[in-house]
Amino acid sequence: MCTHIEVAVPRDADVDAVSAVIVRSQLGSGTELMCRDPDVQLLSVLPWKLCHCGSALGSVRRPQVVDDAAFEAQLERYRKQGRSEARIRRWLQEKHRVQQRDQRWYRELRERSTDDTVDGWFPVVRTVRSTGAASRIGLVVGELPAQPIRGHVTIDLNELDTRKLEEMDEDVLYWVTP
Repeated sequence: MCTHIEVAVPRDADVDAVSAVIVRSQLGSGTELMCRDPDVQLLSVLPWKLCHCGSALGSVRRPQVVDDAAFEAQLERYRKQGRSEARIRRWLQEKHRVQQRDQRWYRELRERSTDDTVDGWFPVVRTVRSTGAASRIGLVVGELPAQPIRGHVTIDLNELDTRKLEEMDEDVLYWVTP
């Protein structure tokens, strides 16, 4: 699954002006997307590489850490099923190899990322707000295929900082208001 970032604006916003800000920022395309919410218009911020995997804001989805309790339960199930210790050892080696591959892939994406900092998003938010193109602007980070928006959070523009952006939950719309 790939990570995507979308910009949300109210339906009464000047979508062309917001899209132009996104394109000028070189963060993405600014293409209008379908949205089930009648009060929200979503704009794609897909970069030219077609996903935000590995970017600072798109890294909400980091490589999964193995849940020790679930891992131990799985080992116990295998032993109860009568699997040999050699087979269990091979399974452990494969699991470790896959985890290392995922971490290596994540690290390579981060190193190649053009959006190496979430600071690139601050000018977009501030420009849309200052030009009056939209009364508010929001960001949604999630995986493709896009899931429905699970909730809304409001952040004051003066409180918006790198930490808040990096701690965004997936599929939650974060509205930035004046």
